[in-house]
Amino acid sequence: MTAKEKIDEYINKANDWRGDLITKIRELIHEIEPEIVEEWKWNSPVFSHKGKMVCCPGAFKTHVGLNFFNGAMLEDPNGLFPKDSQAKQMRTVK
Repeated sequence: MTAKEKIDEYINKANDWRGDLITKIRELIHEIEPEIVEEWKWNSPVFSHKGKMVCCPGAFKTHVGLNFFNGAMLEDPNGLFPKDSQAKQMRTVK
C-alpha cells in the first residue's frame, strides 16, 4: 500500500469533522507547496520537502493536531503555538 493510500485510509477512519479537517489541511499543504511529498511514518501522515520532514497532521478523540517538526524556527505572530511547549524544535497547533 502506498503512503497516499495509507493516508486516505487514515482520513476515512476519522469519518467525521476530523477527517474533513485533515483533508482540508492536506489540500492546503499541496496548494502551498506542490513539491511536498506524502509519507507514512509512525502510523501517521507525514509531509516532507526535499528530504526533510515538515509537518504531521493527526486525528485525536477531541481535536486535530498539526505538528511542525521545526516549528520553533517559524514566526508565530498570531500566537498559534502554545507558549509552554517543552519540545525544543517541534510545535503543535490544535
